[in-house]
Amino acid sequence: MKIQVKQAKIVKPAEETPIHSLWLSNLDLIQVRFHMGILYFYNPCSSYNLPNTRSLIDALSKVLVLFYPAAGRLQKDKNGRLEIRCNGEKVLLVEAETDSTIQDIGLLTQGLDLSQLVPALTYSGDISSLPLLLFQFFAHRTLPLLYFHILNTNHLLLTILHDILGLQIKS
Repeated sequence: MKIQVKQAKIVKPAEETPIHSLWLSNLDLIQVRFHMGILYFYNPCSSYNLPNTRSLIDALSKVLVLFYPAAGRLQKDKNGRLEIRCNGEKVLLVEAETDSTIQDIGLLTQGLDLSQLVPALTYSGDISSLPLLLFQFFAHRTLPLLYFHILNTNHLLLTILHDILGLQIKS
């Protein structure tokens, strides 16, 4: 499988969002802190317009107004407790191309490196420099998502993806 990144865009909420800090629960504090990759595959129906980067950026920026903590960063408060700093610092949307199809990936054969489908991220900097949410988009094939494990609410993530794709389809 060959993956080529076409472009990476930083997406901010479409409107001003509240700036404040959200405490993490005690359960969130004891978790290992890492980004978790999720692959969402979809097969567009014939009436579906092929997604394009501009429409996904627009949809994501609208969704980030409602789910603005996802555009924040982790930070430590004055006592060293980890929290989410809601500051509209943006999320990353990567547009990539692949020569593979859903059918190729769907086989999940041994040796198939699915990590290529999610955005690459280095953990060399301070935790506050890492985005909480990253997307890598492949036109009409899949929408991989990489999110910080502290945002581990599947309902939230599915709602965000549903809203992004729903807004994109309408445009």
